[in-house]
Amino acid sequence: MGAIASVIIATGPGLFGTTDITEWFTSWQRFILSGTCHQSPDRSYFISGIPMAVCSRCYGFYWGLLAGLPLALLIPSRYHQRKQALLFLAAVVVLITADVAFSMAGLWQNTLTSRFITGMLLGSSLYAAIFFNR
Repeated sequence: MGAIASVIIATGPGLFGTTDITEWFTSWQRFILSGTCHQSPDRSYFISGIPMAVCSRCYGFYWGLLAGLPLALLIPSRYHQRKQALLFLAAVVVLITADVAFSMAGLWQNTLTSRFITGMLLGSSLYAAIFFNR
């Protein structure tokens, strides 16, 4: 339930009909999530011309947490091993680090989509690392 609420809140004021960009700066969604995300509009998806309350990577993270439960139910419980989940989490952190570093070095230009996908991988791998405990 919390993951669903997180996705809805992260979607931001555009989901609720706000079309004035000045309202985005003072929205309750943006305020709630300001401590966890840089909320840069140039790294965010837009709804109704309004940036989401979080960047695309954070939005992917919330979707990854939400997807974690159904994915866990699809994976047979005999594979719910903490060690593998932690290795997957570490691999995703390396992937995100490479995405950021290569972009900063000018070797790669990350996009909203690449940020969303790496965020989603991080959210789902964190879910697995927390809840897979065999």
